[in-house]
Amino acid sequence: MHINQAIALKHDRAAYLHDRARGPEYKKLLDGRDIDRYSLNFRNVYLRYDLSAIHSCKREDIFLADEKLLFRRVGASLVFCYDDDQHYALNTLVVVTPSRGATNLRALLSLLNSRLINWFFVTYLKSTKDVFSEIQARQVAQLPIRRIAFTTPPDERARLVAEGKRLYDGMVAEMTGGENP
Repeated sequence: MHINQAIALKHDRAAYLHDRARGPEYKKLLDGRDIDRYSLNFRNVYLRYDLSAIHSCKREDIFLADEKLLFRRVGASLVFCYDDDQHYALNTLVVVTPSRGATNLRALLSLLNSRLINWFFVTYLKSTKDVFSEIQARQVAQLPIRRIAFTTPPDERARLVAEGKRLYDGMVAEMTGGENP
């Protein structure tokens, strides 16, 4: 997996954030307040994408990926969500994109949001700061998640994945009151 900081604007955020898209250079935008475990809430904020206004993360490819995970940079625990709608993100979020090969981001999402991985993070990796506890990309890269060599036949794996997606979608619908996040 590839872990990247999201967009940090140089100055005057208000000049680049808008309540509607006014042209093709306007991109759907999220920040840390917009995500929760397993879900995101797009609040109709659009970024006028202008490379000259961006201080860091000038890579558009990470936002245009077919799917990605986002996590909050600041918090007491790990909070990850899945995005397959090509949202752009401010630097209050960190972007995780799959590396080459078959990385199942939904399975990874479940692991990263699990109590076990959060326990490991808080116990061994979390900053000792109380006020502004930043979760760094290198800490997430150190989480003990290993690649699995599957012995389950491909047809059975596909069935289990479909069942997992159905359960995930049902859980998200239940958490959001049936609204599509």
